[in-house]
Amino acid sequence: MTNKIDKNNAGTILNSFVKAIKKSYLYSDDILINATNFDNFQNLSCTTSITGNYSEVIEKIGKSTEKKDLVFGIFPIGMKPVEYKISGDGKTELLSQDHIFILKSLPLISESGIGLFLVTPNILYSNLGKKFIGALDRLGMSINAVFGFPSNLFYPQTAIKPVIILISKNRNKDIFVAEVDQSSEIDNIVDSLKNNVGSANLNEGLFINRNNFTSFENFKTTSEIDKLKTQYKEYKSWNLSEVSLSIGSTRENFVNKNNSIYIPKLGPSPVISNLNRATLKHQNYYQIVLNKDIVEAEYLRIFFKSKMGRLLLSSLLVSSYIPHINKSDLENIQLPVPDKETQNLLIDTDLKLNNLEKVLDEFKEELSLNPNGAKNIQGLISSVLNDLGKLNKADQILSLIRKGESKTLEFKQTFSTDIKTNKKEQFIVNSSLKNIVAFLNSDGGTLLVGVEDSGIIKGIERDCFTSDDKYLLNFKNNIKEKIGEKYYQFIDWEIADVYGKKVLIVTCKASEDPCYLNGKEFYVRTNPSVDQLEGPELVSYIKKHFD
Repeated sequence: MTNKIDKNNAGTILNSFVKAIKKSYLYSDDILINATNFDNFQNLSCTTSITGNYSEVIEKIGKSTEKKDLVFGIFPIGMKPVEYKISGDGKTELLSQDHIFILKSLPLISESGIGLFLVTPNILYSNLGKKFIGALDRLGMSINAVFGFPSNLFYPQTAIKPVIILISKNRNKDIFVAEVDQSSEIDNIVDSLKNNVGSANLNEGLFINRNNFTSFENFKTTSEIDKLKTQYKEYKSWNLSEVSLSIGSTRENFVNKNNSIYIPKLGPSPVISNLNRATLKHQNYYQIVLNKDIVEAEYLRIFFKSKMGRLLLSSLLVSSYIPHINKSDLENIQLPVPDKETQNLLIDTDLKLNNLEKVLDEFKEELSLNPNGAKNIQGLISSVLNDLGKLNKADQILSLIRKGESKTLEFKQTFSTDIKTNKKEQFIVNSSLKNIVAFLNSDGGTLLVGVEDSGIIKGIERDCFTSDDKYLLNFKNNIKEKIGEKYYQFIDWEIADVYGKKVLIVTCKASEDPCYLNGKEFYVRTNPSVDQLEGPELVSYIKKHFD
């Protein structure tokens, strides 16, 4: 099995990462350049090192003439920018000292070597980051991979989410991006990079056009919007600048303008559509006057309350050492905008939900003043919750689908029918059962039947059962025959209606004992696929996982 990260141990995570790079690239000649006092880097598996404070390390780098296949550089995060001469024409540019550190380290990289440098997320899309990338281009170097690490990796020294960039002399058309967390299999990620074979998700690593990647959060948000468009085909994606008549700021006070929203420049304060609801000074907002023919201000206010909307704005806050939203970044964010009829429906629904909250508050007061009315109130609340529960199930499934397949989520078009021939086939059934067994033998997960790989919901109707009861009975019989009744306690299944299409939801918990398909085939779940284990690998996994 591959090398997994030890939880909450930054030194182990980074050491595993460096070892995987050296193993995959067959590098033995390497150097650690450390200008920080972080303890996490003291035991990295590099053969040589240059350490000290920032000035000392810069001086030592300048005196070094030895080339290395792997240069791993770490320096203080959040240093102020300074003027720096990059080109030979005598011109200087304002660059972060972090960037300057990297530029001064590049001469240590051999012709076929790589540099790994710990940076802040703004390396790719801040104004300073763009200047740095331009400097790399002039030096014949490029960022060819970006690895995201957990935001608490170096806590309490810093809460900034660290990123490691890979720089080399060849410039790849696409950039490799991967998120490395506590459950990642680092060897697989690095091998995918080395062998130029990407996956379909960030946890395993994927190749994308370098012009389409600015940050992990923006990438995930854009992916969710793309999936949202498959579920709501009437939703169109617009840049904020395309639906705006003006985007402005002020040093004093705004005048309320029709069909406008106000987006905070920094912090988690809510987006508002009326200045009377402002909780910040006006100079801390952007005023966006919207084109009413395209979008209603109230719809965008509601959108920015949603998980996706909050994620979209929070992703812009990492564009600077002092988190704030730049106007240029704001103009280019993509928004899913439905037709006006749907917008008005959502606005009306939001208004009714707000009224419901007021009614519930009144119920709470009435309950304390009139306990005899509790029975009537309880019946009414139960009815509302029951109806909302039915709605929430569909929304929960849509939310899962937007995230895409992963180690804990798998889509299947059907349970038993081969779409190409429209015939029921055992290998189609086995495909779902293998995933269930793999979930049981790993960390659990969810199987959604009736959903294509792209996220489009086609429904289980294509399995051609005359009723839901017969469908569920067939599913249960297959679990009983191919997996075993003893595993019922770890598996829940139900059919849910998702806006006119039926989806089978199979939720699996991690089993306490090894589980086999047909009593002999052992599967585990990896991102986002199934692997069959045999021989010594199987014995090792069972001993490690189930003990």
